[in-house]
Amino acid sequence: MLLTMEEECERVIEPFPNPERRYRVEESMTRLQEVIKERDRAVKLLQVGITGEPPSRECYGLTGQRYRYIYQEHLMPYWRNPRHFKRRYTQEKPLGMMRKFILLMQEKKRKERWSAIKKEQAKIHAAANEYPDHPFWLQEEREISQLRLKDVYHTKMSD
Repeated sequence: MLLTMEEECERVIEPFPNPERRYRVEESMTRLQEVIKERDRAVKLLQVGITGEPPSRECYGLTGQRYRYIYQEHLMPYWRNPRHFKRRYTQEKPLGMMRKFILLMQEKKRKERWSAIKKEQAKIHAAANEYPDHPFWLQEEREISQLRLKDVYHTKMSD
């Protein structure tokens, strides 16, 4: 209905009233669909003992990126279909440019992990500066660079 109203407003060359309404409706519909899927999954688990979702596995593509492969039912097995078998299962190793791409992706992931660790250490330093006399820091000589957030925030800093 909202799409029809939007098209009609475009046809008549009038502004569509409250355009963000469409995005809110789409968002609420996706949330409703998630709730329905979750409910159906729970009912099937109780009645049958399986979730009813198609089985899947994690695979690695040519670029080295992970993706989830959902099994599908086929009319004939893959080894009986030579074109599909050749295209899917007998590919060569990545070419030079693909190898460069894989190395760049690995470097990007390493940098993201490193920056996450640095942000975590900055938060720990901020907590140590904010509460310098807290017993957590005085228990023993703690090396702040070796701590993780879960170690620090599982103890109460506001004592």
